[in-house]
Order: sequence, then structure tokens, then C-alpha cells
Amino acid sequence: MKQNRVSESDGVTEPSCLDEGHKCHLWPLDVEYLIGLRKYAVDKNVRRISDVGFNVDLYSDDSREDFILDFHRSHMVLKYTCQCRCRKEIPLLRVDVGYKYHRNPIRPKKLDSDDPMYDLIEQYAGEEITGPHIHIYREGYWDTWAFPLDEDFTDAEDVLKTYEQFMRKCNVVTPPTIRWGPE
Repeated sequence: MKQNRVSESDGVTEPSCLDEGHKCHLWPLDVEYLIGLRKYAVDKNVRRISDVGFNVDLYSDDSREDFILDFHRSHMVLKYTCQCRCRKEIPLLRVDVGYKYHRNPIRPKKLDSDDPMYDLIEQYAGEEITGPHIHIYREGYWDTWAFPLDEDFTDAEDVLKTYEQFMRKCNVVTPPTIRWGPE
């Protein structure tokens, strides 16, 4: 049975892939491939960043993979999450803004030097990440690894801009229409 955990720092409930029986599994090159696939919004409905949250269904170039783009935010403080999932439940990428910190796992037992994330994982193993950060799925760890936002994100306080930059990072080439404020 799949277990959920709540990260005290991020406050996000997420399935735990640390459970040996978890059915989800992606190798590092699978993750890179899935992130790189061109993605298209299934519908053209307008989504509003002012809403507490919404999901957008996406499909890939070859129509073999489906994705879900999630957005959740707080009304009280500048705190929000953008996430791209594949296969309904596997979080490929997630940006968190407004959370106090995130603590990374200690260095993995089996860290493959061919993993495209090898250097980042080595650098941030066991570290506390403060400020806006991005979670990237790693085999055996679900999305428990996080890293400071890179140059792809220019202003985390601008929610709409960050969401648009996140869609580019996820390679969403035909994004949904996003607006700020009520209708």
C-alpha cells in the first residue's frame, strides 16, 4: 500500500518512494526524456492564478505519455507550488516558493556518476535549502531532492512569470491560457 508523508518544511503531502513496494519507478534518463518531451494542453480553458489551485492535463508529441500540470497557492501569504506529474502520480518537477526550507536526504547509497544530476546531488546532499527551490524526481527518492532555483527562474515573487517559466522548463509548448485575477 502506498504511503504518504508530509514534509514539515514544504507542507506538501507526497507519496513516499522510499517504500520498497512502491510501484512507481523511473531511471534518471527516463526522467530527462520525459521532462524533455514536448507537451500540449488538452483544452484551452482559461486558468486563473488567483484561484487556490488548478490542474491542467497535457499530452506529449507522440501521444504515448500523459502529464498533469498542478498549481496550488495560499491566499494569506506568498506561498505556492507548480508541479508537473507523469503517469498520473509521478512528480517530475516541482517548484516551491514561500516555504521556510527543505532538507535534502543524505547522499544516496547508490549514486551513479552517469546520472545527469550527479554534481547537484553531491553538492546538496543533506543540505537545508532555504528560499524558492525546485524538486526533481530521482529514482528511489520520489521528489525529495530539492535545489535552489536556477537562472531559468528570474523572479519567484512574480507568480504568473514563475508559472510561465515553469511551463517552459517542463517543455510545455502549447500552454493553457493563464490569467491573473478574477474573471
